[in-house]
Amino acid sequence: MPADWTMGVAVGASGTVVRRIPPWEPSILYDTEVACLAPPTVIPNTDMTKRVAFTGNNSGWLYALSPTSRVPRYSPARLADAVQGRSPVGQLPGDSYQTLYAATAAGLGYAVNATTGALRWTTDGDSSLAGNQPLGAALVAAPVVSPTRNLAFFATRNLTGAQNRLFAFDAKTGACRWVLNGSCAGTTGALNVGQISGSPIHDATARKLFVSSTSLSGGGTVWAVDAGDATPGTVSWSRNLGDSDASPSFAETTRTSLYVGTNSGRLHRVRAADGVSCWSTTGSGCTTFGGSEQAFCTATDTLGTACAAGSAIASGVVVLWSGSHLGRLLFATADGHLRLLEANGTLVWKTASPIPGASLPLAIPERDGLFVGATDGKLRELSLTTGAVLSTQTVGPGTAAVGSPTYDTRANMLYVGTSTGVLYRYNLSP
Repeated sequence: MPADWTMGVAVGASGTVVRRIPPWEPSILYDTEVACLAPPTVIPNTDMTKRVAFTGNNSGWLYALSPTSRVPRYSPARLADAVQGRSPVGQLPGDSYQTLYAATAAGLGYAVNATTGALRWTTDGDSSLAGNQPLGAALVAAPVVSPTRNLAFFATRNLTGAQNRLFAFDAKTGACRWVLNGSCAGTTGALNVGQISGSPIHDATARKLFVSSTSLSGGGTVWAVDAGDATPGTVSWSRNLGDSDASPSFAETTRTSLYVGTNSGRLHRVRAADGVSCWSTTGSGCTTFGGSEQAFCTATDTLGTACAAGSAIASGVVVLWSGSHLGRLLFATADGHLRLLEANGTLVWKTASPIPGASLPLAIPERDGLFVGATDGKLRELSLTTGAVLSTQTVGPGTAAVGSPTYDTRANMLYVGTSTGVLYRYNLSP
C-alpha cells in the first residue's frame, strides 16, 4: 500500500521501549514568540545531530530546530500567514533532499527545501494571472502529498456561502495538474463544495481522494474524487452526512471503508467504493448491508438510525494500526471527551471527565497510552485500554493552551507547541 505524507498521527515502532512522562518540566526547545499550536513535524534519524523538528507559528514563520539545541538549523522561512495543520515532509523519488509542504491562513501553500529552508515553490490559484494567486480565502486543512504519484493536494476553506476547491499540484515543480470544482486557470465550478477544514485522504493504488466538508446549498459533505489520469478532479460519488470539519480516515489498511465524523456528533463508516454505509440495523460490515443505516451517536454513545445532536467530532478519527488495539478508533469531541470504539461501532470507553479543549490525540499502542494537549495548560497521558488519566503535566507556567503533540519514534521524544509560541520537548527514553 503506497504511503502518503499526511498529518496522520505517528505511532511508535514495534518494540519501542518508552516510559511515563517524568514528573518534571519538559525542556524548552524554542520560543517562536507567537502561538504555534499546529502539531510539529519531525524528521527522525538514528543520528541525533541529523534530526529536525519543524514548527510554524501564527505569524507565518517556519522554524527548523535541532532536538539537541535551541539554535535553529537555519534562518526561519517566511510564509504568508499562520501555518495550518501538521506539515508533511519527506524525500521525493529522484531528489537528494527532503521537502516540507505547508498550508497557510492566507490561502497560499508552500513547498520548502527541508535541508536549507529555501522556497521550492508556491501554489498558484490562477495560472492566467501574473504572480501566485491564493487558492482561496484560507487553507486550514494540512496538505497531503503522494510521493509515488508526485502529487500535492491542497483544499480551501472560503467564507460561508462560497464555493470551495481542491487542487492537485506537481509535488516537485508546483505546476497545477487539476482542480476539483474549478480549473487551474482560476475558474470556480458549481458542485456546491462547502468549507474544507480537515485534510483529504488519498488512496494511491485506487487513485481516489476522499474529502469531507460542510454542506453548501444542499451539496454533499463527503466526496470521493477521481485522482487518476483519465478524468481527474471529477466526483465518483458524494453524500450529505451533515456538516463536517474533521478529516476522514481509512478504517483498514486495505482502504475498503472510511470514517466520517460530523459537527453534530455523528460518526459514519462508509464503503470507499460507493459511499454505502457499513453500519446497519441487521449487522456490521462493509461487504454486506441490510436494514436501516446507522451511525455512532455521541449523544448516546451507541449506534442508532437517528441521532440527537451531540458534541462535534473535533479533528478526525485516529485508527490504531498495531498492538492489541488493532482496528480500534480514537477521537475527541468538542466538549473535551475522548472515546475509543471497536470497528463495529461499539464503545470501548469514554473519558470520565472532559479535557478542556482536547487536541487531536496522539496514540502510542506499544506504550498502551495516548497523549492529548488541552487549553488548561496541561499535557495528559491516558491509558488506551481504559481511558483513565495516567499522568497530568503542567506545560511551562501552565498559562497557555497546549496543542496536539508529535512523537519521534526513533528518539522517544515528544514535541508540543503552545499558544504563547513556546515549543517544548519531553524525553521519553528510559
